Amino acid sequence: MKTKKIAIIGKGASGRAIFYHLAKIISSNTKKYSNIQIDVYDPRENSGVAYSTDIESHILNMNLSSMTIEPDDTSHFNSFIQSNPEVLVNYSEYLDNYNDGNPPRKLIRQYLDFVMKEALALEKLHPSFSTTFFNKEVENITRHGNQYHVHTNNGVAEYDHIVLSIGNLEPKDHYKDLVGHERYFSNPWPFSRLLDGIGSSLTNDKTVIGVLGSSLTAIDIAVGLKEKDYKGKVLFFSRSGLLPSIQSPRRSYYESKLKHLSHSNKSSIKLEEVINLIKSELQEVERKRIDFNSIFNERYVRSARENLEHDIRGANLDGFKYQDYFFNISKYLPAIWERIDIDDKLNFLANNMSLWSTYRSAMPLQNAKRINSLIQSGELQIHKIAKDRKSITITDRAISVKNSENEILECDYTINATGTSLDTKSTKNRLLKNLIQNDLIDHHPAGGLHINPRTFEVLNSKGNVSNNLFLIGSLTRGNLFYTNAYEANVSQAKNLSKIISNLIIKKDESR
Repeated sequence: MKTKKIAIIGKGASGRAIFYHLAKIISSNTKKYSNIQIDVYDPRENSGVAYSTDIESHILNMNLSSMTIEPDDTSHFNSFIQSNPEVLVNYSEYLDNYNDGNPPRKLIRQYLDFVMKEALALEKLHPSFSTTFFNKEVENITRHGNQYHVHTNNGVAEYDHIVLSIGNLEPKDHYKDLVGHERYFSNPWPFSRLLDGIGSSLTNDKTVIGVLGSSLTAIDIAVGLKEKDYKGKVLFFSRSGLLPSIQSPRRSYYESKLKHLSHSNKSSIKLEEVINLIKSELQEVERKRIDFNSIFNERYVRSARENLEHDIRGANLDGFKYQDYFFNISKYLPAIWERIDIDDKLNFLANNMSLWSTYRSAMPLQNAKRINSLIQSGELQIHKIAKDRKSITITDRAISVKNSENEILECDYTINATGTSLDTKSTKNRLLKNLIQNDLIDHHPAGGLHINPRTFEVLNSKGNVSNNLFLIGSLTRGNLFYTNAYEANVSQAKNLSKIISNLIIKKDESR
């Protein structure tokens, strides 16, 4: 019988999740699933940029209940902690503790390594299931009849099914004029490279580091520098001049009507209907009438420090019911987003996404307290960047940024923390550029690539499905919305593993 070959492109969290769930299904029935080979391609050794850091204060902004590879089995994380004596000693507080605490991201890197070992152990139990890992960059994929050819600098290999799990694209390139400047970092990751670039200036109390952005990545930069005994100042610059909100330290459950909307037979859903329902339910959650315009305006009127202290007080008291609500509805949004028309999607992304991210992508309370301490000591300042085109000027040794008060602040080093891009039209990713040229994939106007949300297969420029060429992860945002979250990617991987395993059975039955 001919071997069924599957290629997984990318070995970050999504790639590991799909490999694990495929291995689990394939190894469960050696008769039903036979003669299967999975090849995994990634030039990197780590489990993705998000978990590459060794900084203890680079912590999860999700609790552990969201981080297991087995969404229906929270004990899986326990088995990881108990399997490693060093982890057990250092992180025993996370045993049976899924709703509190935010462990360092490096712990999730170790967990994902554990997941890979489990998957490989399952593979060894199957007599005709094999896996090979290639530390190679995939440069191109071409289609030949019902199969695909994967091209690397080492040659070409043929596959029946391909999963693209390539993670995030390069950072947003808002500051093209800065690229190439010796003191500009277009990407803060890996953090070790950033620290090496700053070098001995870390211990100079006159050093000023500017950070373009004030979201979670900016928070990681500030607390990471402090952990490494940085002596100088950090300046955040962003369009809003706002920090993320703070996570509620407790979780409560809310049964939302969005569940019924997501499961309804409606072929299209209006954004206005969704927003009105969310506003109505938020008032039920808070048990009071809410003037939403006033709440949002208050956040913009107050300074970043005032908002931070306000949020810390709230988190220390009863937490935030509205945040629990946002957490609970996240799982219903992909099915709703899929049926919102493109004009409404683009309107939301342009006018509401920033505010959504402020409340949904909140920072952990312990990092909020660290940031507040840095602000109080004068080690961190938050600035609203000037709107004019000359807000940033460049000299040989420094980059100066003008704030909304028309102050010009000189930075010895400047770091782009505006986040990753979903613009596949302007990406530098060689594989995506070739796939577009080969007309196997197509840009989605709301970001990422067009997919069939039922099968995860990509669509080409004519809207036709590229059969058996699948995509999971952040680049599915145009169709599935909240796709840069770990739990969303694990859910995608689990669902896709069932789809691929069913295709394998059908292929065998048709022979």
